[in-house]
Amino acid sequence: MKEDSCPIAIVGMSCFFPKSSGLKAYWRLLLQGRDAITEVPSTHWLKQDYFDPDPRTPDRVYCTRGGFISPVEFDPSEFGIPPSSLEATDSSQLLALAAAKKALEDMGQPYDRSRTSVILGVTGTRSWSSR
Repeated sequence: MKEDSCPIAIVGMSCFFPKSSGLKAYWRLLLQGRDAITEVPSTHWLKQDYFDPDPRTPDRVYCTRGGFISPVEFDPSEFGIPPSSLEATDSSQLLALAAAKKALEDMGQPYDRSRTSVILGVTGTRSWSSR
């Protein structure tokens, strides 16, 4: 082993995906070839308020389908976050904390916090065009 390298171990994993409440549900969804893309839930926004089939219409969307995760329980006090701060906190940050907690729980054993790190993988989309 090189002197500047350090061994690592992946000891727990977690995820949030549409129609998947965790890793096992996600793999099951993939193995069954199920489609997790749905119509936008009415809890997110109403189609009549934002939809226009013409993609050039300003301030409107031309698609009403997407991948939406189920609500995730989050107790801010577990993370030392005052409830009054939640409104100003980006939901992706809260989901990252919930995912990190689930990954550590997935490990299934006690751990030394001073020797533990959580690495978050976040993806986005990018439109590729051939020029």
